[in-house]
Amino acid sequence: PKRAKSAAGHPAAPCRSIVARRSRGGVTMTGGWQYALAGGVCAAVSHGIACPVDVVKTRIQAAPAGGGLGAQVGTVREMIAAEGWVSLTRGMSARALKIGSGQAVIFGVFDCVKRRL
Repeated sequence: PKRAKSAAGHPAAPCRSIVARRSRGGVTMTGGWQYALAGGVCAAVSHGIACPVDVVKTRIQAAPAGGGLGAQVGTVREMIAAEGWVSLTRGMSARALKIGSGQAVIFGVFDCVKRRL
């Protein structure tokens, strides 16, 4: 099925609405810092959601051949049994800071450059 576009017609419109303010006739973004904030928050949240999958993938890759860590379900069960649910979130804060700050810079600089062109 085809994914419907948001009301604003742009796929990133939900992220932009985080920092958007209402003006006459619609939603406007007033500065590059708002794009930077929206890009950083959206990137951090999306990578935070994907973090458990990435942790499991890394554990499987790091396991010795023929070791106890086999399939994905087995790996998740072993991680939870040995270290608890929190083991699925290892590295989430560092990853969110890295990806979020990087995307904030990219979105902010892009908006500033776009305005000057």
